[in-house]
Amino acid sequence: MIVPAFDDSFGILQSVSYTLDTFSYGTGSLINTGNPNPQLFTYSWFIGALGLFSTPNTLDVPGTGVVNIPDAPVQAQGIVVAADTVLPFTTDVKPYSFPSAVAPNTAAFDGIGTVTFVFDPFVLGQVGGFGNLSTIPEVFAAARINVTYTYSDIPEASTYAAGAILLAGAGLVARRRLAAK
Repeated sequence: MIVPAFDDSFGILQSVSYTLDTFSYGTGSLINTGNPNPQLFTYSWFIGALGLFSTPNTLDVPGTGVVNIPDAPVQAQGIVVAADTVLPFTTDVKPYSFPSAVAPNTAAFDGIGTVTFVFDPFVLGQVGGFGNLSTIPEVFAAARINVTYTYSDIPEASTYAAGAILLAGAGLVARRRLAAK
């Protein structure tokens, strides 16, 4: 995910924070075989290993390195499949946000150009329910990064000019007072 670097013409960069927004959904085909009645199956999917595997979700943060991203909550959707029917399905898209846990190194964001975040999710999907089931589910994940730059303003040139005129004026007043004595 590519984002613009901080533009120094706005001021002096103080800090950087980000939020990683993830979106996931499942797809596949459910087949209710050998059961004369419609059956309810639950398709569950998630971004993360849920402690079952040692592969975490990771985000490569510019200037900081790779950080582990917590697992997203398990998402689930019930799907009813009629007897001896093949039912292709696509679940609803589920969003989840992760605020930055580690403050990034601001030097990597300061200057002209872009900075790149790399999100590497671990996704799993499963189907549960009663009846004879045949399926090959897939899980898809996407992400968006929102970066917030906190900065202090740089005064405009006219502000410096006004300050210089005030100092010069105060100096002239002080000099006249000394000369009048």
